[in-house]
Amino acid sequence: MPDANHPRANSPLWLGLIAASAAVLCNFAFFLNPPAQSAIPWLSLALAAVALIFLALGAKNLFAQPRTIAARIFGVVVVLFSLLLSVGSIFGFYKARAVPPSTDAPQIGEKVPDFTMTDTHGQSVSLSQLFAPAPGDAATPAPKAVLLIFYRGYW
Repeated sequence: MPDANHPRANSPLWLGLIAASAAVLCNFAFFLNPPAQSAIPWLSLALAAVALIFLALGAKNLFAQPRTIAARIFGVVVVLFSLLLSVGSIFGFYKARAVPPSTDAPQIGEKVPDFTMTDTHGQSVSLSQLFAPAPGDAATPAPKAVLLIFYRGYW
């Protein structure tokens, strides 16, 4: 029989922390391109909602039972950290929906229109120049692909 003076473990508090952490980690799994990728944001939202329910129960238990001041402070810190994770996950779910689709972006395998840019030496280079065979060397075949890397600039 449990002692009336000894408080029980606050398992809803820890379950809330686990669910909030899983909601955030679930978003990282989105970039691994799993088979059910479209369900991951909804799973993250559901885990965040479950975490909020457990955190409410854990916060209630934290002050309903007699505990030491250190245990209450630690419990409040766990609640606030878990709350931050849960609310951040929910906020990210709704803000990610506000990103406009990139309908004008080139798709994989689509031919890029010809363009001219300056290289790192300040010389103008066009895409058609890059696909042309090397001047003066007829034995070298023209390249089949070009890798374009875009940098933001120099710092």
